[in-house]
Amino acid sequence: MSVSYATILRKLSEQIALAEQVKEDPRLLKQHISHVKLLCELMLDEQTTNFPKEKIQSVKNQLNQQKSLKVDQSTVTEDLPGDSIFDF
Repeated sequence: MSVSYATILRKLSEQIALAEQVKEDPRLLKQHISHVKLLCELMLDEQTTNFPKEKIQSVKNQLNQQKSLKVDQSTVTEDLPGDSIFDF
């Protein structure tokens, strides 16, 4: 079940107004600011979990392309000099 952004924004406004009313009491102020933080995280988390399927598939395709572009180890070892202090 998804909560609308309008509802979250309304709750944010309420918590900010309450925080302004109790700004002389650090404990209550911190409590209301904590609620604001929680509501912001809720809104941000919901945005990041609702990726379109096309975007997810696009990222998967890009990752697969990067895997296929890995350097072949045999070409790397051919370019190394033969006289190494580690050749025993």
